[in-house]
Amino acid sequence: MQIAKGRGVRVMIDNTFATPYFVKPYTLGADLVVHSATKYIGGHSDVTAGVLVGEPSLVEQAKKKVIQLGMNVSPFEAWLTTRGLKTISVRMNQQSQNAAEVATFMQEQPGVKVYYPNTLSDHGNGAMVSFDLGHQFDAYTFFKSLQWIRIVPTLAGVETTVSYPLKTSHRSIPSDLQKRLGITEGLVRMSVGLEDRGEIIEELRLALAAAKK
Repeated sequence: MQIAKGRGVRVMIDNTFATPYFVKPYTLGADLVVHSATKYIGGHSDVTAGVLVGEPSLVEQAKKKVIQLGMNVSPFEAWLTTRGLKTISVRMNQQSQNAAEVATFMQEQPGVKVYYPNTLSDHGNGAMVSFDLGHQFDAYTFFKSLQWIRIVPTLAGVETTVSYPLKTSHRSIPSDLQKRLGITEGLVRMSVGLEDRGEIIEELRLALAAAKK
């Protein structure tokens, strides 16, 4: 951010997964902050919405574009979003605690590489855990062996869900770039929900046992 500011470049940060509960980029110097409110702000997988906050003059420019292009949310979706926002601190606190336990469990599995922050904020480190199963496990068998954890195209509701970046969110990226970004055949993205953390870990344990080569 300091490099951009030193060159007169505006900074916009996507804070969707960190959420305003853990990180407030605008107070740290960002000009604009964008959230997919479809995810943790709404929190219940029942709304499609986005939020832009930041420098008033820039937000006003964006607002005019939204009006011109007709991209504003409906009153009902706006209500669902504000309803979800009321419980974001309670949800994110619990989901973050669960995610930390899941990350620790996955780090104990031989050959598995875990991606989870450990210094995100004083409140916790978020609910997103990614892990690469490597060569010790078959990813397709892992997904097929999950019983109640659902495979979904998007993430960040109150339920624990997983996605497969190689075949969904990052499927259109050239293969050489996928490799450089770490989008491998074994990469799993997991949004850890509100369920009992012991049940989440047991579900993962069973799926890993089935997928072990």
